[in-house]
Amino acid sequence: MLASLAWINAYLDRPVSLEEAAETLTSVGFPVEDTRQADGGDVALDVEVTSNRPDMLSHVGVARELAAALGRVLSTPGPPAVAVEPAEPKDKARVSIDDAGCSLFTGTVIRGVKVGPSPDWLRTRLEAVGLRSISNVVDVTNFVLLELGQPLHTYDLGKLAGGRLTARASRRGEVLTTLDGKRHELPDGLLVIADDRTPQGLAGVMGGAESEVTRGTTDLFLEAARFDPLRVRTAARGLKIASDSSYRFERGVDSHRVAYAAQRAVALILETAGGRVDGAMQVAGAVAQDAPAIRYRPARCSALLGFDVSYEEQAVRLERLGLTVDSEGAAAAGAESVSVVPPTFRDDLRREVDLIEEVARTGGLDAIPLHDSAGVRVGGSGDAETVQRARKAILRTMIGWGYCEAITHSLVSDEAASAMLPAGVASARLHGAEGKAEAALRPSVLSALLRSAKSNQDAGNHGVRLFEIGGAWSPKPDDAGRLTESRRLAWLIEAPSEPGVHVRECRGVVDELVRSLAGPDAVGGLLVASADRPGYEAAAVATLEDGRELGVFGLLDEKARDAFGLQHDVAVGELDLGVLESLYDEHRAVSTPPAYPAIERDLSVVLDEATPYADVLAAVRSADPARLESVDFVGVFRGKPVGKGRKSVTLRMVFRDPGATLRREQVEPEVESVVAKLAEACGAELRAG
Repeated sequence: MLASLAWINAYLDRPVSLEEAAETLTSVGFPVEDTRQADGGDVALDVEVTSNRPDMLSHVGVARELAAALGRVLSTPGPPAVAVEPAEPKDKARVSIDDAGCSLFTGTVIRGVKVGPSPDWLRTRLEAVGLRSISNVVDVTNFVLLELGQPLHTYDLGKLAGGRLTARASRRGEVLTTLDGKRHELPDGLLVIADDRTPQGLAGVMGGAESEVTRGTTDLFLEAARFDPLRVRTAARGLKIASDSSYRFERGVDSHRVAYAAQRAVALILETAGGRVDGAMQVAGAVAQDAPAIRYRPARCSALLGFDVSYEEQAVRLERLGLTVDSEGAAAAGAESVSVVPPTFRDDLRREVDLIEEVARTGGLDAIPLHDSAGVRVGGSGDAETVQRARKAILRTMIGWGYCEAITHSLVSDEAASAMLPAGVASARLHGAEGKAEAALRPSVLSALLRSAKSNQDAGNHGVRLFEIGGAWSPKPDDAGRLTESRRLAWLIEAPSEPGVHVRECRGVVDELVRSLAGPDAVGGLLVASADRPGYEAAAVATLEDGRELGVFGLLDEKARDAFGLQHDVAVGELDLGVLESLYDEHRAVSTPPAYPAIERDLSVVLDEATPYADVLAAVRSADPARLESVDFVGVFRGKPVGKGRKSVTLRMVFRDPGATLRREQVEPEVESVVAKLAEACGAELRAG
């Protein structure tokens, strides 16, 4: 943005020097990259403006920033008083909108103008920033663009068919010759300004040569509008046209200032070219709604910036930028926050943190205090640190088992979501996402992780082992009508052969996770039982002694495999991360290694097929053998001579006396008590042979 220093000072109660202007603008976030001398002793500043600040693409915007930072008073031209003569109905300017790319379109007719050279003051202003003077009428529209940031365009009214302009989409085959003399064949869908016959301008980019204002023009049609930034950018890039107007429209203009800019231009045209306003301004569309109020906490500002700024100073800085601070209402209510309403020309101010940035910036970024050292504390404390340590233990365990961590998207297709849901239960979907392929919130982390397995399968990667820690959403809202999110640990193993082996590995993963978090003896309190779960062909539910469900593991069912296009069996597991992390005990008991040898006894018992291993383990522990150190699952056998509907389960029991060497006769009674308890609780029989 090239800004004239003399032009800027015209809006300030006290002028600023070149050095003061350059230093101040740089300190508030708008570096002055260069300066250049202009005729008459003026100087132009090349100000770097970020794309989110279209208000700074005007001299009033630059002057406002300087006034806010330096404590000056900003004085801008007031609404001009223009005499309007009533127009005959047949002579009224008419404007209309036939495309949503234009939200506001105004038109004003000025008759009897004399197009000619511009007065010295107008020519000097434009030449100071590198623009060539063309004529009084065209120069006025350029002046208002550089003064207020609102692009305008004037048409020769006598060259418009029907005396009407419409903002509409172009039609393939239409032709437009722009003011730069280039002929363009228009595709479908570009936003144009057209009369009753043909396009007369590329909306927001450049006018057409057919209705150009020349020295012979006497009647004008002045357009002021707001166009969609994306549509303007599409047209400008598509036809390779760049202009000062498109540069501003692409970044957004304030619809609340459109009519004011048009009135300002009308007054200057009457001043420099004469004429009369024929009828009131015609308007199509509407201005945007006022910006919503933002809840602002002054204490939060000081805390976030890292140094104290008084509330009074914060309010002054914000108000100087045109924001409205409801200090009186907050004081009356005794609130810790105030309501702040941004001006309509600051669409970038939407959150509290945006306002805090304005407070810091207006005070000067170089005024933020620097400290000789940075106070950094490594690690945390309390619950947060415990959770982090538990999470690290989980990651170490999963990686130790050979799994690779994956990060997947929370949104999945309806088919992927329903594969892990009970029949008849619909997945939760994002509002306004109708028609999108993946708009369902995953009810299980597996819903997205299995998609990664499919991608690996298609790429020829076999033996895939993946795990992920992420969120899943219950399709049933809670009592407040909100979806319930839970954090889960999920994993999968491709099992092209011997799927039962991989399911047992999943059980091993669960046991190892519990041991790594709660200690080596914690697995004894883990109960595992078979259950029916959606998506699983064979599901095992792991439950803690206190009744909390830890999670599920097992084999994916055929329906789920088909939903994800998987060719082989897949063993999967998913645990409640919150329950799992709660097992973490940072205080670990240690003991010296045993000094005396142990005695191992393998015990094979025949049970009904339906008897879960959890019942077997519970029966062994309820026998309470005095010297039993551990009990482990060895294997299961089915077939002859066990018999149909029966299975043989083999356990390995380890006995040890911490103070002496055990003898066989000491162990046998304890083994017999275990056998008796298994017979009583599970109907077990010792396997013969």
